[in-house]
Amino acid sequence: MELKVLGSSSAGNCYILDNGKEALILEAGIAFPKVKKALGFNLRKVAGCLITHQHNDHAKYIRNMVDSGITTLALPEVWTAKQVAGSRAIAIRPGKGYKLGRFKVLPFPAFHDVPCVGYHIMHPECGRLMFLTDSCDCLQIFPNLSHLLIECNYSNYKLLEAVNKGYTGKPRLG
Repeated sequence: MELKVLGSSSAGNCYILDNGKEALILEAGIAFPKVKKALGFNLRKVAGCLITHQHNDHAKYIRNMVDSGITTLALPEVWTAKQVAGSRAIAIRPGKGYKLGRFKVLPFPAFHDVPCVGYHIMHPECGRLMFLTDSCDCLQIFPNLSHLLIECNYSNYKLLEAVNKGYTGKPRLG
């Protein structure tokens, strides 16, 4: 399984887990033509797309995913904020498991200034991967993880502002 990083910043986030026959897209913050190019223009191998939250650097191109026939998982708040609906737009619940091809996916709560999740992803070729982004804490424990994929750029000022406004809980220290 290869991890392709198309973007990991406030300008846009998108990652692809790809074994050549099957792929899982994580986030939709990069222009869709770039995603298609990274997939060798083979959208049929895409098992699905996972979105963590509604901010544009993670979900700007979510409509392209759904309109291209890609089953996309996101919180109900994301679908509402992006005004996207359809049979491929799946509203998830943290703690409920989902299956996309041979990928098994478990969303779990994350801590941000908007509703946010991380994902525990399991696949026979990559084992157990935890994907977490834009979260000040992780209260979940996943035994026997093979990989951690954590996008962690943040501003202390913005984090303190979100905590003071009550958008984000206080992070645990130690």
